[in-house]
Amino acid sequence: MTIAFQVNGKLRDTATVAKGTTREDLEAMARASENVRRILDGAEPKKVIVVPDRLVNLVA
Repeated sequence: MTIAFQVNGKLRDTATVAKGTTREDLEAMARASENVRRILDGAEPKKVIVVPDRLVNLVA
């Protein structure tokens, strides 16, 4: 499955993962993404929204 990684609701990256990947693993993948890290610029997200098998949205 293709998962979208968003920062403040804007698409920043995607990843292909197995269906049923845990929320924690999806969040870790999003935080590890180079594009997401560049946009966050070291800031800690205020909120993390994970929709399983669809997307991860980090609200800065």
